[in-house]
Amino acid sequence: MAARTTMAALILRLRGLAQAGLNDYTVAGVTYWTDGQLQDVLDAHRQDVYNHPLYVVEGYEGGAAVYKEYHSGLTHVLSTGAP
Repeated sequence: MAARTTMAALILRLRGLAQAGLNDYTVAGVTYWTDGQLQDVLDAHRQDVYNHPLYVVEGYEGGAAVYKEYHSGLTHVLSTGAP
């Protein structure tokens, strides 16, 4: 299974922390720690966050204040795109 493209940054970070290259581990012709396998590990340990406070970032367009960015202060967050 190929990893979701939205997981690329997290998988790359996990590879760096675990020092796991793309072809480092092969046993009996089976390669371990593919992107799909790492995604499965990350998915198994995910934490869903609901009702966490967001902080507005004020921007300007044409001299008027606009509010299009909101930050949570959390790190390693993957957005599902849900409203």
